[in-house]
Amino acid sequence: MFGYLIAWIVYLATAVVLLRVFRRHFMPMLPPGWRPVSAGLLAVVLFTPWPIDGDTWLPAPAIIAVVFNLMERDVLGVLKSLFPLLLLSTLVCSVAWWKSRRAES
Repeated sequence: MFGYLIAWIVYLATAVVLLRVFRRHFMPMLPPGWRPVSAGLLAVVLFTPWPIDGDTWLPAPAIIAVVFNLMERDVLGVLKSLFPLLLLSTLVCSVAWWKSRRAES
């Protein structure tokens, strides 16, 4: 269990650094309307949790669960792991798009 917590701490620290690098170096290259949407999408992909194992319910990043299910060729597992990513990305993109449109007018 201690190794699991250490892995989560390392993953979260790395994800925060990756998000900062994206915001500082890659977001200025995007059109202004796409900036909040792209940052939100990256945050959703990096930080959405999902259980990796149906028995223990220990969460892992959903993108990792998708990759594990793809390696196992478990189509139902891939769809279950993609559902929270698709749901949250739709919500985040809708809110970011609405906010950017509202700020323009």
